[in-house]
Amino acid sequence: MSVALANQNHLMRSKKSVYQADQQIKLLHLEADVESLLQQLQYLKQQRLTSDTQEVASYDENLN
Repeated sequence: MSVALANQNHLMRSKKSVYQADQQIKLLHLEADVESLLQQLQYLKQQRLTSDTQEVASYDENLN
């Protein structure tokens, strides 16, 4: 879990809850969705960086 999200979760839990139980469940699901999307984004960025690196290496080999 990202540090910012963990801090936000802690802050929200430390305050007195103003949400009904069903709203809390929806919020937790949304937070999980956000975390999952962030992880997917990080994975895609890493794939892109790896792909770009391989393309540069291939280009360099072709020049030699």
